[in-house]
Amino acid sequence: MPTPSETLHIHPQAEVVNLVSDLAAKEATANKGEANGYASLGSDGKVPTAQLPAAGSDPWSYLRLTSDFSTSSATLVDVTGLGFAPAANQRYEFEATLFLRTASAGTNPRTGFAWPTGLTDGVAMITQAPATATGAAVFASGNPNAALQIAAGGLLNATQSWPAFVKGAALVGASPSGSLRVQMSSETAGTNVTVKAGSFLRHRLVP
Repeated sequence: MPTPSETLHIHPQAEVVNLVSDLAAKEATANKGEANGYASLGSDGKVPTAQLPAAGSDPWSYLRLTSDFSTSSATLVDVTGLGFAPAANQRYEFEATLFLRTASAGTNPRTGFAWPTGLTDGVAMITQAPATATGAAVFASGNPNAALQIAAGGLLNATQSWPAFVKGAALVGASPSGSLRVQMSSETAGTNVTVKAGSFLRHRLVP
């Protein structure tokens, strides 16, 4: 028959090698399937979808017109809502898609693009619908030395939208001031041209 010393054999935790540190480092069961805890496994041996991280976010930031922007100015004006102020010492790429209208067939919406000060470099190009069904598209390209502007040309009709696209990149210095922005003017002073709601400018940082 066992003696009392044989049935009751106790050691303090400190006498068991690594026991204290191992117990302190273990995950509590309450952390299973929780944020900052650990994943569980479903009956199929896989981590349940609800415990998987969300898909990566879209790196583009979008600026979209929620209402039409019209002008009859023969000089470039900023398209309200289609511009952003860049952060210092960053690199950006940007793209705009514009739905253009004219109040008079043959009067061109002259798309433009303007730069802030404080850039170390930049490039951009504008492509716009041709004046005739068989004509070539019109282009403008440049750098922060001056604003870009599409040449005179004219849209095919006054009843439908026609496209213009802006694409470029900017390298920002330590002290930028102002914004990268889409501009618009009318080929003929006094005749309305319109950038339709739904047009957008998007931009993102370049690593």
